[in-house]
Amino acid sequence: MKANRAGNPSHAKPEGQQVDPAKVLSALSDAGASVLAQVVLVGKPPSFADIPGELEDKVRSLLQQRYPDGLYVHQADAIRSALQGDDLCVATSTASGKSLIFMAVAAHRLLREGGKVLVVYPTKALIQDQMAQWEAILQPLGLRAGLINGQVKIDARKTVLADSEVLLMTPDVVHAWLLPRQDDPVIRALCNHLTLVILDEAHVYEGAFGTNVAYLMRRLEAAAPSFKLIVSTATIGDPDKFVQRLTGRNAKVIGVEQDASPRYPSTVVLAGNASFDVKAEALRLISRRGIGRFIAFSDSRRMVERVAVIAARVGQESNDDLPRQLKQTGILPYRAGYENEDRNRIQAALTCGGLAGVISTSALELVRNSVIVITDSGHRDQRVSGIVIKAISGS
Repeated sequence: MKANRAGNPSHAKPEGQQVDPAKVLSALSDAGASVLAQVVLVGKPPSFADIPGELEDKVRSLLQQRYPDGLYVHQADAIRSALQGDDLCVATSTASGKSLIFMAVAAHRLLREGGKVLVVYPTKALIQDQMAQWEAILQPLGLRAGLINGQVKIDARKTVLADSEVLLMTPDVVHAWLLPRQDDPVIRALCNHLTLVILDEAHVYEGAFGTNVAYLMRRLEAAAPSFKLIVSTATIGDPDKFVQRLTGRNAKVIGVEQDASPRYPSTVVLAGNASFDVKAEALRLISRRGIGRFIAFSDSRRMVERVAVIAARVGQESNDDLPRQLKQTGILPYRAGYENEDRNRIQAALTCGGLAGVISTSALELVRNSVIVITDSGHRDQRVSGIVIKAISGS
């Protein structure tokens, strides 16, 4: 294990302003909310380890160029376990480098053994966001990634299968298109040569959706019985039991106890009396007072855009150029369905400080430079229904 060292931009402390939690609390109070609970979470520095020597030479060389300080300890341990043949579940925190783990393992297996890798993402928007990351690690190694979602025409899909070593799909595509066509030689070849299956963002597979994906994984196992498995998920309780129920497999877990990524000091606040208008006003005040960049999550596309309009206090007087008016306020909505170019511009603007905040569905992963994260509390008791705010004061 290596001590914390500066100099690696990929593992560096995110740049951004210091957030004063007192100012966030003041904005909440002025908006009409009340603070029901407040907890201060201490930070911790990262711990690094050498890049595993077991990795294929080209993959190891690429990682050494990009991560001269090495990997987080849990990343190195997870990669080593996967290379030893373990099915793996990575259940560490946001921005802890889970994607790098399975991308490095996938590249290693493809260069050493050939075959195909199937990566299942729960939404089309997530596939679009992750495609660039896959290309960044695969293209220097002479490997290709291809995506197949509902927007890819049926006639073009087999060409993607034939031309790509890594296939990115949604569960719906695997269920409705891939598995029913086992008599097709191209699809049969994919299943016969499938060496690795990756389930990313697996924590969303709950309820009826989770049950359907559990059945899907067992059908995939019957069609392609020789693949190894990596499951990536947010921090959840009993991840080993979760993976067993979801996939039928017993996986080695790299969890929060092994997480060696940095954690920045933060203050978590539960605010009550937070009606729709109060939430929107709180966001407007945080933006106007320059307290810190924020991401506010809502559970529907319509609500995202409604909150953005009200928080910006535009749209009622004149909605002739609503996108321009919203941008001027520094608050933009973000949801699936936007053009890739628009989504990328919003993410880049939030990351570099060009926006005060974004109001989003779950389509947006946390941007490391955001310093205030706001979510609905989801509490059934209307007396404490409100918002949970995490102010990352060490950013």
